[in-house]
Amino acid sequence: KVFELRPDVEWDKGRALLRLMSVLALDRDDVVPVYVGDDLTDEDAFIVVRDRGLGVVVRGEADDRPTSARYSLANPEEIGAFLEELSSAGEPPRSPRIEEPDGVEAL
Repeated sequence: KVFELRPDVEWDKGRALLRLMSVLALDRDDVVPVYVGDDLTDEDAFIVVRDRGLGVVVRGEADDRPTSARYSLANPEEIGAFLEELSSAGEPPRSPRIEEPDGVEAL
């Protein structure tokens, strides 16, 4: 059995995310927050990023619960590949290297 303990205060992961974005001056139009989570306590953060960023729920076996996240990964093993794809999404495509006849690579 798993017990989730939460303090009796008006605070959750969504509010924490908003606070971090504010303190770090990231609450701007040119910033796209990405939130990846795997349990019910992450739902508040998925709601915060729903219209302004990427909310990604990480599912497990037989996990078909409703979520406010727009995207999902099938299991935790997919997180690394997702982050790799995400980090390279803004990079311009690399040009193939062309080898010159004398062995010098062209730029």
